[in-house]
Amino acid sequence: MELIRKDISPIEAMERRLRKKAKVVAALKNFPEGQEFLDILNEEFAHKDLMVKGDVHATYANMGARDLLDYINQLINYGESKR
Repeated sequence: MELIRKDISPIEAMERRLRKKAKVVAALKNFPEGQEFLDILNEEFAHKDLMVKGDVHATYANMGARDLLDYINQLINYGESKR
């Protein structure tokens, strides 16, 4: 993690960190194993029905998994758009 720099704004610092993260995650798609890994994550954790009747803990686990996949996909899209 880079130290706080006085010569750039906090927003610019955040954007730099976001670009760095997005570049790393988007690079996964450039390799067959990386794409396969992303496919596995989506297959295992992209539940169409988040609600698990009678089990609030499983419902929240599904919601957390969906949020993580959304974050990963947003990073990939951001990384690809900045090329």
